[in-house]
Amino acid sequence: MLARRSRTARPGRLVQVVDRLDRADRRRSGGGEHDVDVVVALQHLGDFDVDGCLVDTNFGYDPEAASIVMNSGAALTHVPMDVTTKTLLSQHDLHRLERIDNRFTRYLVPTLRPWLSYLEATRGLSGMLLHDVVAVALLLDPSFAAFRPSSSLHIELAPGPFRGRAARWTPGALQNQVARTTHEPPPVDVLVNLDNTYLVHLITEVLRRVD
Repeated sequence: MLARRSRTARPGRLVQVVDRLDRADRRRSGGGEHDVDVVVALQHLGDFDVDGCLVDTNFGYDPEAASIVMNSGAALTHVPMDVTTKTLLSQHDLHRLERIDNRFTRYLVPTLRPWLSYLEATRGLSGMLLHDVVAVALLLDPSFAAFRPSSSLHIELAPGPFRGRAARWTPGALQNQVARTTHEPPPVDVLVNLDNTYLVHLITEVLRRVD
């Protein structure tokens, strides 16, 4: 059973995932009426290879929670930041959304436009990165993305500058380098590439249909 921990502060997203996995695990072991399959698409958790970013904030805030989630055995899709930084929603894309003119776009476009202008003025970006949106879009239509299936993932828990950093390898690859008793984490799928043009098209079409 997954360990439960009390916190005085409001728990972050990973702690909430741990709590969900804990409840599902207790249902299974207790023979409850509903056997819950937990499928989690984790957005930009662990950066892998982003210049200037040793540890992603999500994993770095609570590495133990990240490790519990990654070792839970749930069906996980890991969406690292080195892939989500390939995304972009531009002012031109906002103009296209504006032409849809439904209740969602009438809220979304004026909300996002100042943010895109701020990013252009302060960071030199021609749009906004779609970190969280990638995770949601994968649940709608994963065909815009490429994956490395069944990877092993480890979260560094030791104190130091790399605490919370994620490392990925092919299952079994470490057996040639370390003792055979080394724990092999449950496999997770890892996003390795995506088609930003199709991603933006998918967002546009979903918003066109929701009114």
